[in-house]
Amino acid sequence: MEERSPEPEQKKILIWAWFWALFFFVARLAYIPLINLAPDEAYYWEWSRHPALSYYDQGPMLAVAIRFGTFLFGNTEMGVRFPAALSGLLVSTVAIGFCRRILNQPRAALWAVLGLNGMLLYAVGGVLMVHDSLQVGFWALALARMAWAIERPGLTAWLGFGFFGGLGILSKYTGVFLFPLAGLALVSHPELRPKLKSAGPWLALLLGVLSGIPILVWNAQNEWPSARHVLYIGGANPSRHSLASLPEFLGSQVGVVTPILFMLILQVWWEAWQRRREGKLPPQEWILWCCSFPLFLFFLTLSIRTKVAGNWPAPAYFGGVLLVAATLSRHQRLRSPWVHWGLILAFAMTALLHWQVARPFLPIPISVARIDSTSRVDGWNELARHVETLRRNLPGQSFVGCRTYQIAAELGFYLPDHPQVVILQDRIINHQYRFWNRPEDRVGQDAILVVGEVWEVNEMIHRFDKVEPLEDFPFFRNGIEVQRFHFFRGVNFRG
Repeated sequence: MEERSPEPEQKKILIWAWFWALFFFVARLAYIPLINLAPDEAYYWEWSRHPALSYYDQGPMLAVAIRFGTFLFGNTEMGVRFPAALSGLLVSTVAIGFCRRILNQPRAALWAVLGLNGMLLYAVGGVLMVHDSLQVGFWALALARMAWAIERPGLTAWLGFGFFGGLGILSKYTGVFLFPLAGLALVSHPELRPKLKSAGPWLALLLGVLSGIPILVWNAQNEWPSARHVLYIGGANPSRHSLASLPEFLGSQVGVVTPILFMLILQVWWEAWQRRREGKLPPQEWILWCCSFPLFLFFLTLSIRTKVAGNWPAPAYFGGVLLVAATLSRHQRLRSPWVHWGLILAFAMTALLHWQVARPFLPIPISVARIDSTSRVDGWNELARHVETLRRNLPGQSFVGCRTYQIAAELGFYLPDHPQVVILQDRIINHQYRFWNRPEDRVGQDAILVVGEVWEVNEMIHRFDKVEPLEDFPFFRNGIEVQRFHFFRGVNFRG
């Protein structure tokens, strides 16, 4: 397909698409310093302080990206989250290029940018530094290179597909799905099937396999903790089985994708399948379908057996949104009221959440205040200041001890000297702190012990000569107590 210069009206639409892509990027950069790191973000920042081939939960790419961000901006919220915002801009950029150069639908570019950035799941992923933030960016890049390889024969685009797909695997294990899904597209479309006779797809697959070597090596050296972790969250543990998991998953998708956008994506997935059965679906759109709907269907099926987090199908919605944009553009429905209301509702939900997180104003009932997820990115800097005050009163060398990695990571980030907080618990540590925790190095020292529940200190008492309670630290949001931390002084740590 020859690349044609866009008409004046189409150029105007593309300019607006670029404007909004840059606007959302700048807006996220301005928003990032307003909220504390979420516990998992602080945990991943700890990964970046301990370079490794892989980690307990996922591959090493998140740690590498945070290391890059903190090199630029220091150990700050901006340093940790800058790669997430950059990945959000990358997703918008790929969407514009995909609509214009591959789908030959320049008019779809603006809606695609608005749909992707209005979607709550992607909007949050452009601020918080989590695995999905990077994986979606690399997934989008890989899809673009594959679709380009279909139009422009040669190895370069295929190698790009394998390279970016490999980075997606290093970002999150579910990135491995991209390769079989791409294979499904090639095998099942008559115009794509001949590509399997060339070396490109197979070299791309080889790059994807090679990208997993660091993960495999690290796991082999550490008795395969990641494999056990994936099996656990994938349903091997009966405690995760629930009859409510399927409706919970569907409800989460309606929420994180936003209701009308979710319905539009489902509708277009169905229409694309019908067009494929009739032999009318272009190969580029079939690639998007194969790398989106089957992934969603996999997690939908998995939710019948076990709990599935709402963010797990995140990569599926890149292709879903682009298919919606292309379909609406083709049928000249981009300005229909239903489509407008879909974007309005999406941006309203996204704006409301961002506002509530940064400046709480909604009257959260006291009964649910402690489980309000928006409070997870607030108060940690205040907690660290209080802990630092208590530390100054300890004689000689001392340390900070916790039972959970969430509190340990937050204090490690927000305490002025970024200490390695020690995890103190009786059971085996089932997270990355297992490989850093060195309580034996603290024998003979006093400690400030920080717990979220009073009973947690019971696993620490026998490790000290004496444990004394200190004053609690309640944290309030909008006048409501959402968390209470309990402090103890441990005298003479015995190990």
